[in-house]
Amino acid sequence: MTTPIAPAPLVLAPAMLDLYARIDQVARSNLSVLVEGETGVGKQEVARRIHERSGREGRFVIVDCGALCATLREGQLYGHLRGAFSGADADRSGLIEDADGGTLFLDEIGDASPELQLALMRVADGGGVQRIGETDYRKVDVRIVAATLRDILALVEQGRFREDFSYRLREWPLFVPPLRDRREEIAPLADRFAREMSPDAYLTSAAIAHLEAQRWPGNVRELRSAVRRAVVRARGSKIDVDHLDDQRPFVSIEATQASWERTRILRALESCGGNVCAAARALGLERSALRRRLLRHDIDARIFKCR
Repeated sequence: MTTPIAPAPLVLAPAMLDLYARIDQVARSNLSVLVEGETGVGKQEVARRIHERSGREGRFVIVDCGALCATLREGQLYGHLRGAFSGADADRSGLIEDADGGTLFLDEIGDASPELQLALMRVADGGGVQRIGETDYRKVDVRIVAATLRDILALVEQGRFREDFSYRLREWPLFVPPLRDRREEIAPLADRFAREMSPDAYLTSAAIAHLEAQRWPGNVRELRSAVRRAVVRARGSKIDVDHLDDQRPFVSIEATQASWERTRILRALESCGGNVCAAARALGLERSALRRRLLRHDIDARIFKCR
């Protein structure tokens, strides 16, 4: 009988130990938290950790600030009453009200339009929620946690982000370091991801060394995908170098950001029903700027419309 391989012990880089300590410090307070870091480092997991340790009994509700469509934003955030507009056949709460008693996670807050920033700042300052078609305000108690891969202070200097809102969000700033600065975590993370796919899976020392030598511009998310592919290729418990991507291409930070921007544009277009004008407003762009990005990312603008 084969003796099962013990899971790799969880090892945290000093920077992550400090991060978790700061999470525990702030979790039970009502301070707003801004989580900063590159794409794929685990900012949403940090936000969930804060919520889970907050003692709040309400929900953890995600608002994707980069994909909210300007023409539908009020209904999505605030909800509506039955008959407030055509198609409103029942009362419906919005995302903010859904988070009452819990945490409102503002994902990619750096992409929020000026109008959305103002609306969210009112919520952060304790303002109520008024459903579409309603005259009274509903009091809500939400904890604000936001995340961004952008430099908020730089956006403020460029006039692209409200300075007063930045002060409100940065009551307790947190930074999640990239995986290249946490190489001692690669082995235990890879082991965990492999066992998620197959409980008996394990990586050889050569496979671990190969993973530790990579740059991982996509951070933890990219590592997880690579290990999951390797488990499928291995068709057994042992994962060796041959099961990892044979010629893993170098992916620059610029390429990663370009891929992320293309995804964000497509999500905004989908959220706005293919309306280029509405998607541009949701993304905080001029229509001409969005059309240039459509061409840059090889997105066929002819299948979309503007009205």
